Amino acid sequence: MTLVKYSGDMSGLKEAVQLSDHFAMQNHGRIAWEHIQPVALGRDDDDRNPNLVKVDHHSGDKQRILYGYLATAADLHRVDFETRRKVTIESLREYQQVSHPPR
Repeated sequence: MTLVKYSGDMSGLKEAVQLSDHFAMQNHGRIAWEHIQPVALGRDDDDRNPNLVKVDHHSGDKQRILYGYLATAADLHRVDFETRRKVTIESLREYQQVSHPPR
């Protein structure tokens, strides 16, 4: 797991949402991760799992497939105590209202 920290203002939240959307459009977002996670993690053959590694058929080089999503308050149990202590939870609903005000 890798945690990416953004600035604690609306521009940081916007960047985080954009990255999350990018992963989702590549089918590497939260939904895809939840589908492969129980099957994929903790196995000795992770480097052969096509959900986790892409192999170049010409060279044989392996490249890790990244998954990413915007965490929610419900995800806090997945990170260590020190990170939980430092985190600020922002409201996506408020972000959306600022970004796309009602007409």
